[in-house]
Amino acid sequence: MLGVFNIKEDLWKILSKSRKMITLEHFPDVSGIFIDWVKKDHLEYPKQAAIIEHYVKKGVPIIIYDRFLTLGKKEFNWLKKFDISFFEPAINNRTGFEYVPQWTDGYFYDSLFVIEDEKRKYDLIHTGILSDRMASFEKYYLKYAGLFPKKNVVYDSELNDKKIIDYCDYNLNKVSGINLNDASFVILIGSATEYRIGYLRNDLFDLMKAGIVPLLPHEHRFFGTVFNHFIISDINDLDYYVCHYPKIKGVLLEELYENLLDQYPEFKISFIVDKINNYV
Repeated sequence: MLGVFNIKEDLWKILSKSRKMITLEHFPDVSGIFIDWVKKDHLEYPKQAAIIEHYVKKGVPIIIYDRFLTLGKKEFNWLKKFDISFFEPAINNRTGFEYVPQWTDGYFYDSLFVIEDEKRKYDLIHTGILSDRMASFEKYYLKYAGLFPKKNVVYDSELNDKKIIDYCDYNLNKVSGINLNDASFVILIGSATEYRIGYLRNDLFDLMKAGIVPLLPHEHRFFGTVFNHFIISDINDLDYYVCHYPKIKGVLLEELYENLLDQYPEFKISFIVDKINNYV
């Protein structure tokens, strides 16, 4: 029996077809464990720590998937003493970790490839924290909002008051609770480290399934052949896409989706399923 903690619904659905599964609510007897790692500030972190402490003492094989690259060096050095396998979604991965990217079940909604009659509410969005991604955010989002003030560029990140005031001058606005179905494009900005190690944001396929076309900053060291003409190095290139979104959305998404699965088959959910079955 496989015990799981913080598992995504699509992965549970596929895994449960071939083996017995159980959540680790009351420390049941299991033959292996899969943990989708949560950060220290997560409400479920104490529970995660208790699960690991309990099962390492029993010698149960464990897989830790460090989805957000937040497993600290001190934690890793302690955990590697036990029968634990470490996965992370970074190509140029840390020593002791194996590359396992975010996955897709291979299903895309037919409606994504239907030409839309009207443009969406937001031309360009950014969701999630900025912190060490500020340089790229200002290079692409701030510059685009300044050069094309009639376009609706929004973000949902927490920023200091000075930044918020400065951004208002560029028609770059904060919106809480952005509905992905209202957005056209997103630029997959990252930190200098994320560009160097080949880390794509975790919700890539969620964005695509919502009809959002993801564009790749040219600073990213990896996936250039996959994104091909989806690479942004010039703001005018970005505006061309934005202006033609309703008519080209389906074609762009289909091409990108096929490129990803053709050149990187490890994005298919079967890849992570095979890994889990092989390791535990």
